Amino acid sequence: MAGYGLSKKYHLSSILENNLIDKGYKVKVVNAGVSGDTSAGGLNRISWTLSEKDIDFLILGLGANDMLRGIQPKETKNNLDKIIKLTLNKNIKIILAGMIAPNSYGQNYKKKFDELYKSLSDKYNLSFIPFLLEGVALNPDLNLEDGMHPNQEGVKIISNTMIVVLGLLICNISSAGDKFKSKDIKGFKKSNISMPNKKVNRIKQVKKSDGFPVYEGDTSIQFTVNREDAGCGDGTSKDLECDGKGNRSRQELTFDREKKLNNKEHIYEYAIYFDESYKPLEKGAVVILGQHHTQKYKQKGCHSCCNFWLADSKYKGEHHYTWQSKSASGVDPVVIGKIEDLKGKWTHIKLHVLWKKDDTGRFKIYKNNEEISDLKNIKTLADTCNSGYLKLGIYRHNTIGYWNSDWKSLPDQTVYYDSIVSRKPKKKERIKNK
Repeated sequence: MAGYGLSKKYHLSSILENNLIDKGYKVKVVNAGVSGDTSAGGLNRISWTLSEKDIDFLILGLGANDMLRGIQPKETKNNLDKIIKLTLNKNIKIILAGMIAPNSYGQNYKKKFDELYKSLSDKYNLSFIPFLLEGVALNPDLNLEDGMHPNQEGVKIISNTMIVVLGLLICNISSAGDKFKSKDIKGFKKSNISMPNKKVNRIKQVKKSDGFPVYEGDTSIQFTVNREDAGCGDGTSKDLECDGKGNRSRQELTFDREKKLNNKEHIYEYAIYFDESYKPLEKGAVVILGQHHTQKYKQKGCHSCCNFWLADSKYKGEHHYTWQSKSASGVDPVVIGKIEDLKGKWTHIKLHVLWKKDDTGRFKIYKNNEEISDLKNIKTLADTCNSGYLKLGIYRHNTIGYWNSDWKSLPDQTVYYDSIVSRKPKKKERIKNK
């Protein structure tokens, strides 16, 4: 819909884009329509239209003007079929928006015209809106004086119809191919978005020049988690495959899988910034802001989820950022700082670990380059586990208390990470009691 008779801010593309952004989707909607356009005109323009970069979806809503001109449905169908093929060949997903012919065109014409959209949808397995003008057509309050083109209120209804289909399509796309690249990450071969499917990706690299906090250089990585961010994996895991909506939500990055960790020594470093808007959770909810995850099922007897994690934990009545061992029993959490004191400033964390399956391991924790804990003679690998991987971001679980009471009161949370590093210790840093 090109926006006939409406100012640009009331074009369907503008309304749809704003509505999607309000729902947390990072999108740009481009109006590629031309007033009075037919399917033949669209076919003539499609190669040029698809020459733009980074197109993820095409909403195909041609055909109404073909009907008004009495063009035979077979011709319209052939044109749309060619447009669909050209679009799919570029790996662009399609939402096909159908139309319905009035009875005045005769039952034979109406039957063929009405059926062509469903036929194409079935042929190519497309996302499908049976009637784009559902709830708008023939309503004088929702159309311009010509009775044919929607007014701004009609456009809002059409946008809501599209969002139902488009939102589901977006959520079923693996965010950025699961991969996440940033110059703020060093020493890791791979970094991927955790549980990326069926949710909105809210992890993005941001710039200092745009007013975002940065620890060093000119960029950092922003993580914002919303209560609806319950995603799924790729279907290959023997562990948790989907976050249960109402009980979990996450925006995390997963780094290299590390094998045969026992007796190895490693250093992980990063800077973390709690946004001023960050609010700790209540009602028994747990917020994990970093974890070294085991690879359960890879080794017999490896059952624990993690070797260690860093969390927003309630301690003596106040929320603190803490390190917690998940491999050694009887080891108290290490308090890094009160959440309230850490908001609005960068905190550099250095974790130096000697991996051990027995109690000869060691874990040293540094805050802003000062040692705050040196845990000696502890087990640093959980159970019989001998592999794992680091995850950073925000992972919230046990939020069922919000779900059962006031779900909308569960707030968004935002943190920033920068200078994420994985490395071997330098000679002078090595732990001597291996």
